Amino acid sequence: MTKRKGMGYLSGNPNKNETEHFSVKQMKLPPGITYDSIFSDIRNDLITLKNLNLTIPKLIEKDMDEEHQKINNYLLKKSKSNRQLKKDLVRTTKLMKNFIDGKISKKSITIHAEIAEFLMRKAEIIVFMRESNIFIREMSMLYLTTKFEEFLRKMLLITFQKNKGCLKTKQKTLTFEELSCFKNINELERAMIDKELDTLFYQDIEKINEYLKTSFKIDLSKYKDWNLFKERFYRRNILVHNNGFPNDIYKIKTGYKGSNKKLNISKQYLNGSIKIFDNFSKKFFNDFQEKFKGKTL
Repeated sequence: MTKRKGMGYLSGNPNKNETEHFSVKQMKLPPGITYDSIFSDIRNDLITLKNLNLTIPKLIEKDMDEEHQKINNYLLKKSKSNRQLKKDLVRTTKLMKNFIDGKISKKSITIHAEIAEFLMRKAEIIVFMRESNIFIREMSMLYLTTKFEEFLRKMLLITFQKNKGCLKTKQKTLTFEELSCFKNINELERAMIDKELDTLFYQDIEKINEYLKTSFKIDLSKYKDWNLFKERFYRRNILVHNNGFPNDIYKIKTGYKGSNKKLNISKQYLNGSIKIFDNFSKKFFNDFQEKFKGKTL
């Protein structure tokens, strides 16, 4: 399994036997970033994702329909000047229909070479339309979970930056070598925050929720549709690591009792996921706003 920082990609902490070093080159948030701007970003991301899934399949379908029509027009034009091709086209159309309907028991049928070439192109169009929709929805699912991870991390990052007391209860140790890397206390504080967040987001969504409960008294499992929400992260994991087939971890974590067939991301599943993530981002944002009301964040 490839190690990647991300909510739900790896279960548990990083290898404790590996030496951890802080990086002085730390990513900085844009000046003036607030809870409101972070929330606005994820709302815009969700709207974009929803619109992309409405628009792109239609554009692909339109393009493929035009290609399909070009093939039909070409064959029709050719058949007008070639009587034998016209007969073969009528015969092939009937054969294909009977073959698809199961009225022909043969495993193969013989057709005109030129017609076969264009039928193969038609088949490619059909496969492309189906596979492209599957691909778009799967990539959308990865994007959705990643963007929520980014949202959570940013919310915690500015919380730690503006409320240093939130880190006081976190037990962190530094070697003299690590301390010598920093020019000032601000660099050190940011490194401590990064280490805290890196460690947190190596864990799965349930472990992250335990952290939020302990550190901020915010419990995602109390939100509506928690089980559906967390299932999306475990579904993301099997998409990335198991080609969408349910493994033992997925079954244990989600209570899945179905077959071992690949779990596809349907249009309904994706739309439902976007709605669930929208609700969770709203609730989490409101809870943090309430918790740190009156503080400049």
